[in-house]
Parts: sequence; C-alpha cells; structure tokens
Amino acid sequence: MSALVFALMHGNVYQLFYAFGLGAALGYIYVRTGKIGYAIGLHMLINIMGGVVAPLILLYKNPYAVTTYGAAILGMAIAGGVIYANNRKRIRFNKGVCEL
Repeated sequence: MSALVFALMHGNVYQLFYAFGLGAALGYIYVRTGKIGYAIGLHMLINIMGGVVAPLILLYKNPYAVTTYGAAILGMAIAGGVIYANNRKRIRFNKGVCEL
C-alpha cells in the first residue's frame, strides 16, 4: 500500500511504474532493517542522480557524457548485484518494526 501511495504522490504517469517498484523496494528495506535512514538515503541518491546529475549532463549535449552516465548507472546496478551475490550469506536482517 505504501508503494502505491509513493507512486501516486509522484503525480505523473511516466513515473508511476518505476516509482511503485522503487517504493516497494524502499518499503522492504525499512521493514527488514527497521531503519528509515537507509530508505531515505537511497531515495536521496536516486533523486540526485536523476534530478541534478542527469540534467547537467544533458545540458551540455555531449554524446560521450550521456553514454558515460548511462554506463555508470548500469555499472552501479551490476556492481550492486555482484556485491549482494557475494555477501548474501553474511547479510543479516534485524527484526523489523513489523513482521512480513
């Protein structure tokens, strides 16, 4: 339910689907860790990358910068997946605020 509200609060159809997925992921992080700061920090990072860094890159209309930005985003996603896969046995979730 919180993911749906998160998506609807973004106020446009273009963001609806990915905001719902992101809201579900951020909600899952909060429920599993009990720490809202993790979800807030990740949301801030995503907003900075999409709302500050991307427009600055597009402002200069340099195709190499756009390609580099896209490769960096893809690289971070792959690195996150690799880090998770390598550490999944050591990751311990504390008992959250409520049970899943």
